[in-house]
Amino acid sequence: MKTLYVSDLDGTLLSKEGVIPQQAETILRKKIENGLLFTYATARSLSSAAPLTRNLPLSFPVITHNGAVIVDPQSKVVLFSVSFSKEETKTVFQKVLSLSLSPMVYAVIEGEQKVSFLADQTNPGLCHYLQSRRGDPRFRPVFSMEALFEGEIFYFTIIHPDREALLPLASLFSADPRFCCLFQQELYRTEYWLELMPAAASKGKAIERLKNRFQIDKVVAFGDRINDLSLFEAADYALAVENADEALKRKANEIIPSCAQGGVALWLKQNT
Repeated sequence: MKTLYVSDLDGTLLSKEGVIPQQAETILRKKIENGLLFTYATARSLSSAAPLTRNLPLSFPVITHNGAVIVDPQSKVVLFSVSFSKEETKTVFQKVLSLSLSPMVYAVIEGEQKVSFLADQTNPGLCHYLQSRRGDPRFRPVFSMEALFEGEIFYFTIIHPDREALLPLASLFSADPRFCCLFQQELYRTEYWLELMPAAASKGKAIERLKNRFQIDKVVAFGDRINDLSLFEAADYALAVENADEALKRKANEIIPSCAQGGVALWLKQNT
């Protein structure tokens, strides 16, 4: 039986400090070198995730942007991607701007991924995000709505300190079958994040694509937050780390030690 093991990154495989605990990394590296079929499914881009997993000899495609992009970690060739239609993009912009919110807009512009944002409309949460990824070549500060709108758009993120300010958008887009909407509080901060993808994008749908393409018989998944719900639904066996959201724990087949304890690697050491 061909089994694929898939882990979320932040809060699951990565500790609060944003690293894989050393002992866990050693276990995982040896397991993968010995043939374990392992990958990750993350909200991060490959450029953000790759430095954090650089010591793992990953060869199986990885799921990025919550399922909007599947990419080969070695060649960086995109195997699957999905983007918004012009009409869907227009709908998002009209609603977001009517509420005086400022999104980060992920798009392919002249063949390269860019993250555009209005440079004169930032907030502490957005500034922290940009600072935490200083030097990211994708960042594209702009000064007009026209520039924000450019490219083939596949993802929107809005960071805001007030949950109530984002609730109207969350309600609207969660009910619209054209969109996949994720709304949750930042993992280690107080801000709230609302993320929008095309309906064809989710971690679960990405898993189904990989299962079909690579003839995978079984999927074992590890996660910690609500953006892992679709991953758990697509998996044959789901494990939540001890620090996971209670809603996700209720969907899990098993609870394992926390991300700080290297729970994913410890379970793999004992069970594979």
